[in-house]
Amino acid sequence: MRSAFVGVLAASAFAVPALPASAATPAVELASGLQSGGENAPAATLVLAPAAIAESGPGNVGTVTATLSGLSSEDVILTVAVAAGSNARTGDFTLSSAKMLTIAAGETTSTGTVTITATDDATDAPDKSVTVSATVSG
Repeated sequence: MRSAFVGVLAASAFAVPALPASAATPAVELASGLQSGGENAPAATLVLAPAAIAESGPGNVGTVTATLSGLSSEDVILTVAVAAGSNARTGDFTLSSAKMLTIAAGETTSTGTVTITATDDATDAPDKSVTVSATVSG
């Protein structure tokens, strides 16, 4: 039986520059769990759809998007990365050449398309996982 891939989202990879104290909306939550800009600072979240992809066939691609839990007064740019997890190695998947998602100021959902494609190696193996993370700039 060919393996399936399950994405693990690494929320701790987010770090967004603080907004000026005079900004109308709070800054995004920092990776350390500390917030800059007040207790209501929005947090960035990655979404992988579907959460599990097949190793071969039409279901072997997952799409990564991002959301903010609230509004930011600045554009938030996320650079997506993927790393091998359990039972996986680097050659088992590819990340699209487009690696950036943008959440425009005043919006909560990203634009841009980042995909992860499973590589069919025709080997029976246990299910594999990959860790999807992002660095954030604004």
